[in-house]
Amino acid sequence: MAEINVYLFDECDYVASPWALKETQEWHNKLTGAGYECDPEVVNIKTCGMWKETSGELEKGKVVTGDKIFGNLGYFAGTLCVYTSFDDEIKQLGDIDEPEIIASTEY
Repeated sequence: MAEINVYLFDECDYVASPWALKETQEWHNKLTGAGYECDPEVVNIKTCGMWKETSGELEKGKVVTGDKIFGNLGYFAGTLCVYTSFDDEIKQLGDIDEPEIIASTEY
């Protein structure tokens, strides 16, 4: 599997990409229609993460806190979510051969 980086665009879109930053930025601009250059941030995939919808049942004694600690649970818009690292999410996705928005605060 190619090395995957996660870039944060405009403080809202987290993009997993095997491409270099410039090519990924061009892809993101085309996708979103952004007519300007932003300064994307390279995200540490081992220490940063995302809330991901889970179909798992609440484990007995597990508290829903919403704290950003890997494995913690939280409710967002009535949906049970688990906080997971970007590294784990990339492993779940498998081979990524082009950029993909894996998390966003806009959707």
